[in-house]
Amino acid sequence: MSKDKIKGLLNQLKDKVHIGYVQFRKIQIKNIHKIKYFDYIVFIVLSIILTTTSIAIASKQLNNPAFARELSDNTPDSAPKLESISYTIKDGDTIASIAAAYNLKASTITASNNLSATSALKAGQTLAFPSMNGVYYVIQSGDTLWDLSSLNNVDVDEIVELNNLDSADMLTLGKKIFVPDVEKVKRLSRGSSISESTSSKGIWPCSGSITSKFGRRWGRMHEGIDIGAPVGTNVYAFMSGTVIEAGWDGGYGRLVAIRHANGLVSYYGHNSKILVHVGETVKKGEHIAEVGSTGNSTGPHCHFEIRKNGTPVNPLNYLR
Repeated sequence: MSKDKIKGLLNQLKDKVHIGYVQFRKIQIKNIHKIKYFDYIVFIVLSIILTTTSIAIASKQLNNPAFARELSDNTPDSAPKLESISYTIKDGDTIASIAAAYNLKASTITASNNLSATSALKAGQTLAFPSMNGVYYVIQSGDTLWDLSSLNNVDVDEIVELNNLDSADMLTLGKKIFVPDVEKVKRLSRGSSISESTSSKGIWPCSGSITSKFGRRWGRMHEGIDIGAPVGTNVYAFMSGTVIEAGWDGGYGRLVAIRHANGLVSYYGHNSKILVHVGETVKKGEHIAEVGSTGNSTGPHCHFEIRKNGTPVNPLNYLR
């Protein structure tokens, strides 16, 4: 049988399947006696053959390891999984070659094993390192995930998820956590810009609950905290100082900013009403504004920021 004849027969079969399928979809059960029995039978038989063939091909493919790996590689996961890798060094291995084999940065391997980029490796030596770029860090006194997130430019929710933490507030002294995409973890040391002394503590700017904390949020830095409260709720100066801004400021909406001692400036955003003016001296606890939803806001709240020498810091470290 010639190639053209085979091709013609296949086209005829294809046309028969199409005709039978169209007829079968158009009719109602009550009109089934109107179907041409030959076409109907051809349609049923060919459908069974095509379905059986498809199942056989799919089963064969699924049992093919290469296909299974390809399917797995192209199936999106809800989130990357952190695993610990143990690698035994072989002759000829270098830090760079091992990192390349696991698609990691050399710094991830060196930091995890207290090595330098030029450290000599010995065959039989075992290295342990994470399956993604980043380093492990042991929680120390005074650490918060919000500060670690801010200082290392890492999304706080990503840290929580990778380390299977219940929340960003649940930290245990001495606990080892993984911080992604950093070569060395930055932390606030004693005597740094965020003071823990009682003299630097202020009052809460308004009553309400925190709806968004300080740190990475939605892929960008949230430089303050949001305190949800009804429109008109009183907003108070968290410490004594001088008003340096009182008016509309873009996404902040109606904003009040107060300069305090020790290089601190506090910001109160999205107000519905401002009760102070630039140059005015205010005392801690003085009524300065009322909660609103002006500017870029999804609902009534007080956006409260503190900056130390121009750098945003976690307001929770300054509130009683």
